[in-house]
Amino acid sequence: MKNFILNLFLGVLLLTACNRVSKVGAENTGNDTSSYKMVSFYKTSTECKQDTCGAIVKASYPDFESPELQKFVNQIITNDIANRGNLKLETLADSFINDFMKFKKDYPESVAGYQWIQTLKVDDNRSKLITFTHDNYSFTGGAHGLGTISYFNYSKEQNRALKLDDLIKQGQYNNLVKVGEEIFRKDEKLSPEQSLEENYFFENGQFGLPNNFLITDKGLLFTYNPYEIKAYAYGTTDLLIPYDRMKEIINPGSVLATYVK
Repeated sequence: MKNFILNLFLGVLLLTACNRVSKVGAENTGNDTSSYKMVSFYKTSTECKQDTCGAIVKASYPDFESPELQKFVNQIITNDIANRGNLKLETLADSFINDFMKFKKDYPESVAGYQWIQTLKVDDNRSKLITFTHDNYSFTGGAHGLGTISYFNYSKEQNRALKLDDLIKQGQYNNLVKVGEEIFRKDEKLSPEQSLEENYFFENGQFGLPNNFLITDKGLLFTYNPYEIKAYAYGTTDLLIPYDRMKEIINPGSVLATYVK
């Protein structure tokens, strides 16, 4: 796993046997205002047979006509945190598969395989805002793989992902957390006084919101990924804060203003 992370940023180019990229269908329907098609990426290790592959990399993501949007998509699917803009999915797939080949050389009797599977989909596409959900799963040995869900809310006017501070009034974050905790306790069937230290991983037993949120028609959807606040077996935990609970919190000049009735 450490080798993969290192290679992810070094972008080492290595050869593998099977590589396929295809574009399928136009996806600009309904409220869509930015034209795109879905792209499927697929790559395997050299010993891959019809039903069995030692290492597999799969990806499905939108291919936009807009250069700005496509650059943003590429940053997501390549985990380009540093925003260098020169990372390629194929290069990272080669690096991932090469890590598997090294593992197989060191442990030839192991039947474990490697998988890296991701899907990036458009949730909503409006004149000023486009939102994405990124499902990412990787397995590099051990008891189980790890799947995560990440959200991205992209401003077409500013050509960047929006942060929570862009959407709420200055000084209102603590009030948003307070509302979120009330809803969280109700969802989890906890009393207002019940401790969060015993069954959750909140720092110092204090409730907190994740940075991971999606702008929806009903409210802000926050998702805690595995290990964030609960054990792996519990999977993800969703928390929806409706807009009618945020009327005094929302920045009236933000994109959220159009969602508040």
